Amino acid sequence: MRLQDAMRITLICLLLLLSAASVQVSAQISPRPEPSIPSTPSGGSRVDLENFSATPMLERLVYGGNVQMLFGTTTYLELSPKVGYRVLPFVTVGPGFTYRYFRSNAALGGQGVSIYGLNFSSTAQFFRQLLAYAEYETLMWPGYNQITGQPMRVSLSNFWVGIGYRNWLSDRVCADFALVYNTFYNSANINQLREPFSYRIAFTFGW
Repeated sequence: MRLQDAMRITLICLLLLLSAASVQVSAQISPRPEPSIPSTPSGGSRVDLENFSATPMLERLVYGGNVQMLFGTTTYLELSPKVGYRVLPFVTVGPGFTYRYFRSNAALGGQGVSIYGLNFSSTAQFFRQLLAYAEYETLMWPGYNQITGQPMRVSLSNFWVGIGYRNWLSDRVCADFALVYNTFYNSANINQLREPFSYRIAFTFGW
């Protein structure tokens, strides 16, 4: 199974779980007021913005990230925790860490590969459930020194932009799904994914 097929299977499974979780939350939790986030950046309530300006810095922090797992002939694990700071009620920025592990019986002799790095992302919410997403990341891939032939880590940077959908599970928790495009994509770089398109699925707590 190729990595691209594995990611597609993971995406389908996560979407099914997300839909089931949303239905379960709606059925078991009594309605609660949604967070006071303006419906649009330009059309939000002035009262909301004034109240937000008085919000202490620590209370503007949100936490989250995503975990992906796939087992079988191809093993794929991803852990991406993030911390966000609400510069506006509908806009968050913040750093994150990414760790990925990939192993395929059909590639690299069944050897596992670890990839890790840092990222900085921003999410802006529009019309309650639509998102604009941007992320700059630098990943460290296993490679070799072209002169000595010794193993070393190779740095690779990506800049992702895209749009997405936000599903509020409660007034403090949301799940985001975004389709993103790598503006740094180079088909000649063997360390990048085969396609410039990818996706992001993340849960955020603390609104």
